[in-house]
Amino acid sequence: MSDAHYRFRAGISTPERLYALAPRHLEWQSDGRQARLPYDQISTVNVFKSRFWGASATYWTCILTTRSGQRIRLGAASRVGFRRVEDRTSTYIPFIKELEARVASANPDAHFVKGQHWLTRVDNLAGSIGLALFRVLRMLDLDRTSNAMAWLMRGLGPRLRGSRTARAQLRAAFPEKTSAELNQILGAMWDNLARVVVEYAHLDALCAGTCGDRIVMHESTIRNLAAARTHDKPIIVFSGHLSNWELIAPGAMSAGRKIALVYRKNPIGALERELARVRGGLVAALFPAGPRTALQVREALGRKWIVGMLIDQHYAGGMDVTFFGRPCKVNPMLARFARLFDCSIHGARIVRLPDRRFLYEVTDPLCVPRDTDGNVDVAATMQMVTSLIEGWVREYPGQWMWLHKRWR
Repeated sequence: MSDAHYRFRAGISTPERLYALAPRHLEWQSDGRQARLPYDQISTVNVFKSRFWGASATYWTCILTTRSGQRIRLGAASRVGFRRVEDRTSTYIPFIKELEARVASANPDAHFVKGQHWLTRVDNLAGSIGLALFRVLRMLDLDRTSNAMAWLMRGLGPRLRGSRTARAQLRAAFPEKTSAELNQILGAMWDNLARVVVEYAHLDALCAGTCGDRIVMHESTIRNLAAARTHDKPIIVFSGHLSNWELIAPGAMSAGRKIALVYRKNPIGALERELARVRGGLVAALFPAGPRTALQVREALGRKWIVGMLIDQHYAGGMDVTFFGRPCKVNPMLARFARLFDCSIHGARIVRLPDRRFLYEVTDPLCVPRDTDGNVDVAATMQMVTSLIEGWVREYPGQWMWLHKRWR
């Protein structure tokens, strides 16, 4: 076997193969069997980005087509379970680059195509439709459209597939509530999410106050935002998917500091770009969740910015905490950076009020748990902030997004 090789498993029903580049052919072996394909027999090399249902990450994929019509799939995402893949980009990329060079040398007539996975084409279509809807919503009256969408989703939402997840989580969180009470919360959740969708199209106007004085604050929040202008510590603000969570960061602009947001990218490219445009006009920087996030957060805190993040979703490989009496995983980044920079930590939330306004609340600086050396206790701090969010959800359960699988 050649030194140029990598391992790949195309599907859960197929074995893992070890692929290698020999001088005249591509060869592979699995389960003690070996096969080969001469480079001059490869007629087409199709390279594209692919992704999987339910995931936003994309991975490079290559389809080799032979003169006889045989197709061989190689990819950076190797299957390790029914809904799990392992990213092998580091070995895949140099392997494919060398393979392309050898095919081109052995078969000058070979075609090299850069295409799109069919899921990407579906995403592009959905993104175009969503973007068109987004622009239409901007031209319509906010309150009338919001009321109409909320009425529609109160009836339609509970019949959608996601409601099964939401209902199961509601039962787990509130075992003492009756079916009628859970149905009421479920309907309120769909009502809120429908309004959030409409409000996305008017987000800049809401934050600028051109839609009226929609965001109100208690004296304690005004005091905490004013205090943030005077002390010299970096600040971390955390929240959850309550009411319209997108209003939290712009609301903190009165603190007089630059604000950066950590967020999860939308898998639909056109919508992601539009949302990034809207958000980017309200804050100083956007940090999409990924390999560079920790470095970006570190740099922002080093400049004493405010960094905002949502911490109420499952994080694979994260730290164990308890939420509604049940164990779940949370990203410990907040507490680790608070320990490193001795940050001031605040919780923030938006509450949807019945008079078309939003209550914006920022807590006093949290007195976080510390270890015997005086450093922030990461595990205890993550439990503390998770428990605070639980209290918010208990207070307004119909305004939290129960669709995300919090317990796994």
